[in-house]
Amino acid sequence: MLVGKIMTKNTLVLSKSDSVHKAFLLLKDNKIRHLPVVEKKKVVGIVTDRDIRHFIIPRKDPRTKGKFNYQLQELTVEDVMTPDPITITPNNRIDQVAKLMLEHKIGGLPVVDEKQRLVGIVTEEDTLRVFVELMGILVSDKRIDVTMDTRPRTFERACQIIQNHGASVVSVGLSPEKRKGKRTYYFRISVRELKPVIAALNQEGFTAVSS
Repeated sequence: MLVGKIMTKNTLVLSKSDSVHKAFLLLKDNKIRHLPVVEKKKVVGIVTDRDIRHFIIPRKDPRTKGKFNYQLQELTVEDVMTPDPITITPNNRIDQVAKLMLEHKIGGLPVVDEKQRLVGIVTEEDTLRVFVELMGILVSDKRIDVTMDTRPRTFERACQIIQNHGASVVSVGLSPEKRKGKRTYYFRISVRELKPVIAALNQEGFTAVSS
């Protein structure tokens, strides 16, 4: 799935000269955690609720030139923002977003076009929602882990056994490692009882367990 399909368009933005107090109110009133900072339609920074919480603590900080952090009215967005944030395009895949968020420990990415103009924002909540939908977690909470060899048609045979016992496959995941010619598949299925399906798979030589 592409970023353009799930991003929030027409997102709220800040300018560098806006007060931190304004940023605080926008985040609080709209129940969001990230605000892009834009100058001439281009992304120059990003402000998060964590950035602002840091400045609410009553202590001095070198970045504020001696001002106390809780004096939000006297600080500007430029004082607290992360400049030149990592961005992504609408044509990037959602798995690329997840990888960037994990690698850089960030919770939101501004989305820009080919001219680096802001067109939206994608957050960790958007990313999680997509993976939840893809995995079918909202459709069924029943999962079977099936370890099988990698010979041709083995996977198809496991699927057929599952279907023969009145279950429908909602989604399938695959373990990244291959051990001694075997792989584990994670079947999320829709069925009333798991035990008969598991018993049938094990009887046919698979290693199946509920998860």
